Amino acid sequence: MKNIFANKDKRTEIDKEVERVVKSMSILESNSEEYKNHAINLELLMKAKSCNKDNAKVSKDVLVTCIFALVQVVIIVGYEHGHVLASKAIGSVIKGRV
Repeated sequence: MKNIFANKDKRTEIDKEVERVVKSMSILESNSEEYKNHAINLELLMKAKSCNKDNAKVSKDVLVTCIFALVQVVIIVGYEHGHVLASKAIGSVIKGRV
């Protein structure tokens, strides 16, 4: 039977490799040549990890705020379409902050 409550490993391959290198470095002596090679490999992996990140990712909070502000504008414009444009309702629209 499949365990539906099992934790899935969400780490990337780079994260797994970094962990493997760090574990192997903890066994070695810090003044050995093999330790220096592992340190170089770890540095390269960390650079690759930083380049691998998606910098264009938008937070869910920002998306929810934008959608809510657009809904507010549509409601206000829809209401004022049939009525006199006398309110200052646009001032109550949530403004996004960067």
